Amino acid sequence: MKDTPRTPAGEGQMTRKKLTVQDVELVLECLPEDLQIEGNASAIDPETDRQTVEWIKSKLEAGNEWAWCMVKVTARWNGLEASDSLGACSYKNEEEFKQGGYYEDMVQNVLDELQRQAEAIVDKLDG
Repeated sequence: MKDTPRTPAGEGQMTRKKLTVQDVELVLECLPEDLQIEGNASAIDPETDRQTVEWIKSKLEAGNEWAWCMVKVTARWNGLEASDSLGACSYKNEEEFKQGGYYEDMVQNVLDELQRQAEAIVDKLDG
């Protein structure tokens, strides 16, 4: 077995590769939301809330699953898996969700979790 050299990063620490989106299998899922729409989709004023609920229901009836959903982001790498989810979502489509900022946060969360899992394995091997 060949040893892979690591570069010292400081006293007693070695530099480890940071996982990126390019390193992992990334899956975005739009799943049915069990939470009721009324009371959870908007909290502005009664008329705006009514209009929002009507919009969501009409889009759901038309087949737009993004109108009221739970979104799940999963990343897989070398047998490890991490997921993050967000409920009570209402978007026009996947593209709108990806532009809103939550997507980037969720991707970073799963990358960070995979990194923790991978490092924990390496730490046990270095033991």
